[in-house]
Amino acid sequence: MLNCFCDKKKENKHYFERFFFSFFSDMPQTGYCTDVTCNKELTELYECHCCSWLICLKHLLEHVEISKRDKKIQLDTIRNELISISYTLESIVERKINEIETEKQLINQAKTIIDKTGHTIEEIQLILEEINQAILSNRKGKETFE
Repeated sequence: MLNCFCDKKKENKHYFERFFFSFFSDMPQTGYCTDVTCNKELTELYECHCCSWLICLKHLLEHVEISKRDKKIQLDTIRNELISISYTLESIVERKINEIETEKQLINQAKTIIDKTGHTIEEIQLILEEINQAILSNRKGKETFE
């Protein structure tokens, strides 16, 4: 049983090493790091996944961190854009809901005037004008979207 456990640890270590190095490079080469900040000693080089430069492990890890940071910035930027556009859409929907509520009130007022007698010509003309305005406003809104 003990051998089996040790073999598993070795397998996991080898798996990690294979994954890590295959992710960044097939096989390390020996040479000089192409990063200008490097100390220019002969070292093992790995091909960077983002720029394809042959660089030392230290600079490869720096490139990975820079890449992670850039992706986070990109994600934060697009997330903020989504938040902003969601708020914009939400305000448009709220405005439409308010317009619909106002138009429902106009319909109810018209029904009340239709069902009951005793309203003045001015009251009837006023609600008629408001309803016509609402209809015109809705037609203009539809033309904008078409």
